[in-house]
Amino acid sequence: MSGFFMKFEDYHISKAIKQNLTAKGFKRPTDIQFKSIKHILDGEDVMAIAQTGTGKTAAFAIPIIDLIARNKYRNGISALVMVPTRELAKQIGEVLFDKLELPYRW
Repeated sequence: MSGFFMKFEDYHISKAIKQNLTAKGFKRPTDIQFKSIKHILDGEDVMAIAQTGTGKTAAFAIPIIDLIARNKYRNGISALVMVPTRELAKQIGEVLFDKLELPYRW
């Protein structure tokens, strides 16, 4: 299935995340999201490069938040997002919790 036909509702992610994505107008994954979300949900390591504004933050944030939320009472699910500047870390936080309004914040 190509990313053009894939919808966020087709992913095995929580209903709350799907509802938040739909409410924010996100219907279909971008190319980088299509190529990475399933692999992250399957527990694979992903390294990706894409231009600014292509949805890289959501590409890793959506599956990571879903995996952590599903397994919050078990050990083994963790994520480390490394960024070179404080400004980029702030931007990623804003995308995660403000723009996407993902339902989990610790």
